[in-house]
Amino acid sequence: MPNSGGPCHGRRRFEAGSPHRPFFHSAAEATGGPGGACLNEPGGAPIRVLYVIGSLNVGGSERHILHLVSRLDRGRFAPMVCCLYETGPLYPLAQAQGVPCLCLRMRRTGKTLVTLWCVVRGAAQLIRFMRRERVAIVDAYLFLAYTIAIPCAWLAGVPVRIAQPRNLRTVKPPLPGRRLLERAVNRLVTLVVANSQAVAEDVMDDEGLPAHRIAVIRNGVEIPEERLGEGGRPPGLPAGGRIMVCVANLRQGKGHPDLLVAAAEVLPRFPDVSLVLVGEGHLRPAIEEAVARYGLVGRVLLLGRRNDVPALLAAADLFVLPSHEEGLPNALLEAMAYGVPVVATAVGGTPEAVEDGVSGLLVPPRDPGALAKAMTVLLSDPPAARRLGQMGRARVAKFFTLDRMVEETEALYGALLNRVGRRAPPVTGR
Repeated sequence: MPNSGGPCHGRRRFEAGSPHRPFFHSAAEATGGPGGACLNEPGGAPIRVLYVIGSLNVGGSERHILHLVSRLDRGRFAPMVCCLYETGPLYPLAQAQGVPCLCLRMRRTGKTLVTLWCVVRGAAQLIRFMRRERVAIVDAYLFLAYTIAIPCAWLAGVPVRIAQPRNLRTVKPPLPGRRLLERAVNRLVTLVVANSQAVAEDVMDDEGLPAHRIAVIRNGVEIPEERLGEGGRPPGLPAGGRIMVCVANLRQGKGHPDLLVAAAEVLPRFPDVSLVLVGEGHLRPAIEEAVARYGLVGRVLLLGRRNDVPALLAAADLFVLPSHEEGLPNALLEAMAYGVPVVATAVGGTPEAVEDGVSGLLVPPRDPGALAKAMTVLLSDPPAARRLGQMGRARVAKFFTLDRMVEETEALYGALLNRVGRRAPPVTGR
């Protein structure tokens, strides 16, 4: 049955009014303080915002930071990026945007004492950097980053400290005492920002954080102007025929084994269709072995990590995401933005983006049979698939744009600064 509700359908609601808005109704309501703003730093300098993450390897959270730092109003905010462990392919792209970047190179080794020493040394460097640069906002992404960065920011006297979980508890490292550690870090946090209501509810249930200390700012993606399918096909794709695309790192929880089982049922029925897997990870050998075992060599293509994902999506006839858990997948939103019909599992924040039967098809996780059925439905009825794709594009253009994400982020930063007594910079023309 089609889902007649919005992104929060069937879930506990934290906000009144449109279900597509963040938890807070305005910056003021999110923080308990006024939303107005009038001054920059003394002397008119922009407010310094430090984004902290493990690395800038290719991933949803990493690309989210890159989009954000490239679009923040530089008259109001001066973004910086700190990578704790390594740089990654997106690191020079951030630098090319004029964003100062720092990598602490905290080594993670099998030796506990060595790792502990690297963390302590890196934390000391981070505290000194925050103090020297007079950082006003620390925005830390993912568990390993915010459990280090938030205490450092508190010790450095940073007035606004934001933690961004961005995925469900099942994705977090299975460390002894993880929940106690997060609850301790939460005592030092100004606000937790989730990228979906599903993640916010998970934080409340797992960490006992009250709703008024959580805000939701959903992911945003760029809405392309070009029509679907224009131009030649990118390298690595078959010259002809239809293409199903899955963009996801080859790791646990992304559901590739389910997808291959479904593909073994679907592809023999559609000789003109190929399945393309985009992404890299430690499960690649197991996936290659499964492709051979199911007799799908030549029908399933593993392209690895690609820098031309938009072009791959523009060439796709169907997008499939078989994940077992998600916060709010950027790859799904990007596919919808290109008008590609989607089949996805109803996990995490995915149902907040996809209205089942209206802007895509949702299936239960870990159910290759249901996945195969949904894929077959859309491959068998291209006009219906196109209609779903058009509805998906319209939904993303209305609720999940980069401009909306940046505006909500800037409003939240300004309100939090005002709450802690730092006068936020005025809104300027872009």
